[in-house]
Order: sequence, then structure tokens, then C-alpha cells
Amino acid sequence: MYIAHFKESIGTFKKGDVYIITQAEVDKLLPFTKAVTIYDWNQIREADHLTNNLLVLRTGGIGDLLALSSLSEQFDLTIVTQEKYLAVFDWFEKRPDVKVFGKPFANVRFPKKIDNVFGKYSRMSQREDDIELGSHDNWYDVFAQAAGLPHATKYRPQLKKYEGETDDVCLIVPWASHECRVASSIDLIEVCRKYFDHIELVTGNEGWTTAEYLNRLARAKFVVSTDTSAIHFREGIGRPALGLYGAFTTDSRTRGYVYTKSIDIKSPCDIAPCFIQHGFCKNNIDGVAGCLGNKYNSDFISQVSKALKEML
Repeated sequence: MYIAHFKESIGTFKKGDVYIITQAEVDKLLPFTKAVTIYDWNQIREADHLTNNLLVLRTGGIGDLLALSSLSEQFDLTIVTQEKYLAVFDWFEKRPDVKVFGKPFANVRFPKKIDNVFGKYSRMSQREDDIELGSHDNWYDVFAQAAGLPHATKYRPQLKKYEGETDDVCLIVPWASHECRVASSIDLIEVCRKYFDHIELVTGNEGWTTAEYLNRLARAKFVVSTDTSAIHFREGIGRPALGLYGAFTTDSRTRGYVYTKSIDIKSPCDIAPCFIQHGFCKNNIDGVAGCLGNKYNSDFISQVSKALKEML
């Protein structure tokens, strides 16, 4: 990432505007080098134990943003994210300062320099990249160490408790951003019908905004979810849910959770848990991770059923 400081107005960019931009955006600005100064992101000092103001860049998704709430007691957080995720921060116990990619971070008129803006911040170290690389470590520790701490002090999202109205629905969330974490919706419907009179499947095609999705998650009586934001959100707001882990382990994600339960799905896969964050499942069947469906893993339904029976 880079920081762009505009000396002159160019199109929608106004004189003095400061943006956080990608390499692709830097390339587009090359013909305008006299009108804009580009700074490497690494010019911002790396976080250490003396850091107070922590600047974090996250393009997504919701789960990662929820996990960052665990740092809100130690730091004054400023998080730069996509505009569609702004509603996530309404649920934080301590709301961070939030900036949006594609909009000015600040306006600094020359001859002032961007140090007037960024000098107070520290950035996360490259340890943060281990989240995307499929680290086996607990992700709260990874985020904390990227922020200059020896380990996390909170191992769950620090969100506002939900005290609104609830319904009698078990919400099923089988989908994830990558197929190694996608569970069989057919199998989950089958097992949940044994324990709940009313179930609702999240298909991913509802057209909900982030705010609508989180509100739907909050109202449900119970949630059964694969390894995705739903389990972390329910934990943070203090509502029961069952999380299903195949590619990753419960120890690496939900070790400190108290309101929800997550289980490590046992599977015949010879590389399970594979810790593949981005990529393909070699045992994928019809878009479902092999370990998270009964077509490949014949004990999947029985493991989910046992966990639900113990919780309810």
C-alpha cells in the first residue's frame, strides 16, 4: 500500500487530499507525478509496546474486522476498510475511528507534510499477513503480535451485547469466502430439523446490506455456522451458536469463546486440518469442502448432531 498526497487537484482528487492507495492506483497516477507525491506505506513506523494510536488497513471481511475489536482496549484504533463494512463498527464496545478506501484520509495543504497526519500512528507489522497465509496460531495472538504485543489479552470479539427482540429461528450459515470452509447446506438442514421447529438458510443471495445481515444474525434464536463471521459475531454479542471447523482448528480461531461452541470436524481427509485460507479443497464435492459434508465425510451429520444435542 501507498500514501498519495495531492499537490494539485486532479479530477475528483482535490488539492491537499491524502489517500491510501494500492500499487495499481499508483500506476495510474504515474503521468501526474508533478501533481502528487507518493509515499511508501512502510514510512509509517511499525507498532511496538509503546504504540498508542494503531492504524490498521483491512479490505475485508467482516470476521477479521470483528476480531480487531479485541485490540480496542490497548489502542486507539483507526481502521481503514471498505464502505460496505461500516455497519460492523456500530457493534464495537469501543468504536474506532473509521476511514474508507477510496475517500480522503485527510486534507493536508502544502507546505505542511503528511507527517502532521501520520506521525502519531503506528502500523501493523508483516506478522498480520500470517492470517491470510493460513497461520496455525490463534488469530487473536497474530493480530496482537502484529500490533507489537507479545500475545492477545482478549481472545474474543469485544462487541455490545444484544438485548433486542429475538425470534424462534435457527439460522444456518453454510457459506464462506473460500470453498475449503463451505459446508453442505443440505446436510445442515437435515440435522437442524431434528432440533428446531423453524430454520432459515442463509444462501448468500439475499441482497442484504452488512447492517441487515448482522441484525438478522442477532435476532435468531440460534445459529449454526461454518468458519465465517457469523460465529464470531454471535460470540461477541453474547448469543449462542455452533461453529463448524474443518480447514482450520477451533484452537486457532475460537479458543477463548464462552457464549458459543465450536467443534473440530473429524474427517478421512489425509491433510485435515489443511489450514488453506485461499485455494481449492482437493475433496470438494459440488462446491462443498469434503470434510464439511456427508458425501465425503460420512460422519459429518452425526458430529453436528452430537454437538447440538449437547448444547440444547
